[in-house]
Amino acid sequence: MGSQWINLTDYTVTQQVLFFADAIFWAVTYLLVIYYARKYKFFGIPVEAAVANIAWELMFSFFFTTELGDLFVWGIRLWLFTDVVMIYFHFKYGAKQVRVPLIKQFFHLASIIGFVFWCWIIYGFATEYGDPIGAGTGYILNIIMSTLFIFLFLAHPEQKALNFPIAFWKGFGTVFVGIGIYLGDTPSPFVIAVASITFMLDLFYMGLTLNREKVIAFIKKNKQDEQISETVLQG
Repeated sequence: MGSQWINLTDYTVTQQVLFFADAIFWAVTYLLVIYYARKYKFFGIPVEAAVANIAWELMFSFFFTTELGDLFVWGIRLWLFTDVVMIYFHFKYGAKQVRVPLIKQFFHLASIIGFVFWCWIIYGFATEYGDPIGAGTGYILNIIMSTLFIFLFLAHPEQKALNFPIAFWKGFGTVFVGIGIYLGDTPSPFVIAVASITFMLDLFYMGLTLNREKVIAFIKKNKQDEQISETVLQG
């Protein structure tokens, strides 16, 4: 394995630059989520995906280590410091995303159970199939997160904590790893497929955030049409 800090034996300089760019973009994403959560009193990541994401970072900080080099191992561990703040805002404002009364009532417990379950799933997947840099499990979580971002925005289009800056940094940060793996000697068809679909979902989410007023107007019009239809049927 090349350098202790950066593995240039199994990965090229270009790949390492892409992986490093991914880490920077995700770090900015986390800082933006924290900033907008404080500003708008709304947690800007789908809560279902947030617990999975934190579980991934915990598992790849201490139970598994990426083979990219110690720089990335410690980089993931440093993310845990931002996770502490993220967890705080998750528990403080995350329940606002939930519309099912029973789940909302037990939101904290559901979050903890979800975190434990995702740790178990990630451990099982990485142990059975292998996940040398965490890309396999990472992209499974990312495609779920990108899908949930769209549904969350459509449910709360007025929430400004769901915005283009977060969508941009998250979307392009995620795609860098897919490109890096594609450029490798043995590219993973699974990771490339999931990375491509995830990026398409992220682009769609970016488009939604850039057209917030049109989305709100469309949703309002649909609700009005539904009310008119119900009135006609009842009459």
